[in-house]
Amino acid sequence: MLLPRIGLSFPIGENTAFRLQYGHFTSMPTFSQALSNRGNKGITGYGNANLEPKKTIQYEFGLQQLIDDDNRVDLALYYNDRVSQIGLLRYAAFTGTVLNSPSAYTSDNTPLFNYTTFSNNAFGATLGFEISFEKVNPKNWMYRLTYSISQTTEGNYGAQVIYPTASAAAESRDYTGEFLSGNDRTHNFRALLQYNWGMGEGPEIFGINLLENSSISFIYSVQSGSPFTYRTSFDLKDIVNNRRYPLESNFDVNFTKNVVLEGGYRFVIGLRIMNLFDNKWLTPVTGNDLINWVDYGTTIDQPGNDPYRISYISSFYKAYKNIPRQVFFTLGFGF
Repeated sequence: MLLPRIGLSFPIGENTAFRLQYGHFTSMPTFSQALSNRGNKGITGYGNANLEPKKTIQYEFGLQQLIDDDNRVDLALYYNDRVSQIGLLRYAAFTGTVLNSPSAYTSDNTPLFNYTTFSNNAFGATLGFEISFEKVNPKNWMYRLTYSISQTTEGNYGAQVIYPTASAAAESRDYTGEFLSGNDRTHNFRALLQYNWGMGEGPEIFGINLLENSSISFIYSVQSGSPFTYRTSFDLKDIVNNRRYPLESNFDVNFTKNVVLEGGYRFVIGLRIMNLFDNKWLTPVTGNDLINWVDYGTTIDQPGNDPYRISYISSFYKAYKNIPRQVFFTLGFGF
């Protein structure tokens, strides 16, 4: 398989540079997609060993401009075209699991039951723009600010269910559908601010520079929440991913100090706090749990108006998908 990749970068002025990148990439199917078979009173899932690799074609156009001796701006327009992706495909067969209702009948009224397999019947794309500001000549302090806006779509083509020619539903139409992806994060902002103290720098108390050979950094990120589908009587019945979960933000702090000893030895002392404000990102839910959250603001870790709800009793710990606040202390010795 030929996977061409090319990158070009050249100056178009004393303080300006242009770049162009183009490349083909592939990834192999997972084990469960290719080889894993599952059954329960018939076949429920069947791997497809004939799956082709997933293909991605990436394009990027970038412009880098030096604002002054210390600061730079970078602009990038990118497009990610994903073809031959792996999606679900259902087969109506005599051997499908009887746990489901029959999906069709043959001409002699023999029931057919669905089982699930995989096919290269999916596609997707991401179109976006990113702008970054950064300090390129850091002395004591540095920063990097990045904002991106993008849209990610995905879809499937071909028949949703494959029927045997003897079934009454054999003439099922092919279809193509494309919609906003559940992985879409339209807005994304990241910020890094770092300050360094060198030898003999920092506040002094009783002749001791408390912060010399130290650094502290703050990292902040925020992005759009993941999309979800919630239809009301005012929405089109085929609408997909028409709403979003709340913004997802995170703030980390990291402090490191080197205590220099004679002979070139040093102690390393560090403190790192991840998710400083203990922000919580909601785990996507479906069914009644989604209705409870949209209509009443009740998450699955809250009893709401039904304290005997199964999700509240057995899955309350799944309410949030990110890791709570973590604090790490580091003590090391270097030479």
